[in-house]
Amino acid sequence: MKKILFVCTGNYYRSRFAEAYFNYLSELLNLNYKADSSGLEINLADELAKEHGEISKDSRALLEEIGVPNNLYE
Repeated sequence: MKKILFVCTGNYYRSRFAEAYFNYLSELLNLNYKADSSGLEINLADELAKEHGEISKDSRALLEEIGVPNNLYE
């Protein structure tokens, strides 16, 4: 299994979305890849994560809209 890492500032919006969407497509297309995500300054998202969960509500809503199963991002 090959691995890929998505990185953004807080690991709360973009990189978490990219990780979930990539893993969804990888499973759908039977690719031999698995994504993870990380942030350079995760402390910036700590308060948001405490209040709203580990991924933004906007990212979660878009993932739900395009059919990504929630076990890939929660």
